[in-house]
Amino acid sequence: MKDKTLTLFVCLATLGTLYFLGFLMKTDILTIITFHRDGSTFSFVGAFIWVLFSVFVFYFIELYKKRRK
Repeated sequence: MKDKTLTLFVCLATLGTLYFLGFLMKTDILTIITFHRDGSTFSFVGAFIWVLFSVFVFYFIELYKKRRK
């Protein structure tokens, strides 16, 4: 159960980080869904970056946990 919780936490944390960085840099490419007055936009590049960044962070967390033991 801990791995599911850790995976969910990593995914949500990276999603929040990418939204925050997109907000700071005023770019829509880092955010997965951008809301406008007349609708919303889905970014496939943002989704790809989110998945890649989540896998990268999760890999390093697992690597740290293995070296710590």
